[in-house]
Amino acid sequence: MPLVLDPALVWWISVVEIPAAAALVVWLLRGQRTLSAALAKQRSDLDTALRDTAGEVARFRLEVVRGYATQSALRECEQRLAHQLLRMERKLDDLLVGRLP
Repeated sequence: MPLVLDPALVWWISVVEIPAAAALVVWLLRGQRTLSAALAKQRSDLDTALRDTAGEVARFRLEVVRGYATQSALRECEQRLAHQLLRMERKLDDLLVGRLP
């Protein structure tokens, strides 16, 4: 039995459905390109911001290190620490000498 289509249905498909489907495909492809371009730009912007932020963090760390402890303060701290360690060593020596027969 041959397939017989109603002429009104054929007209509807050829005039309305096919152009609508083609327009939908074109719209989707353009949207995909636009989205891809927007994502690429966003990724580029984020990479740039990340590099800038990393540079700012490095500069901030350097500034903190410069201002946090001066060399004289470090020397003073080292001297106090060495002095305390020497005191502890003397006390341990005195303790061990006192206990040894």
